[in-house]
Amino acid sequence: MLENYNLADVAALITVIGNPTRMLEAYGSRGYRALNIEAGMIAQTIYLVATASSLGCGAALGFNFLAMNEALELAGTDLRSLLFIMVGPERRNNACFNALFPMERAASVE
Repeated sequence: MLENYNLADVAALITVIGNPTRMLEAYGSRGYRALNIEAGMIAQTIYLVATASSLGCGAALGFNFLAMNEALELAGTDLRSLLFIMVGPERRNNACFNALFPMERAASVE
């Protein structure tokens, strides 16, 4: 998993699972894209529910999906883990992030 998530602090780990083979059979080459769109819609809904519940939420793509598929007993099936979403109380002392440009830099962009 990624360094910025600690599974010991997570209240819930939600795994989005899909069947790429079936999607490719049903929709051809667009099936993979459709499957990822559906996974994204699920993730967005979980983010919205977590925010409404005053919980933190984070999606992770940087994982060993082969090991996770085996741990979830998906090996030998057409199902695959697509995305992991961690939900739980917000961490204290969150990182400070400011996306605003300094004024002199913003003026030079115009």
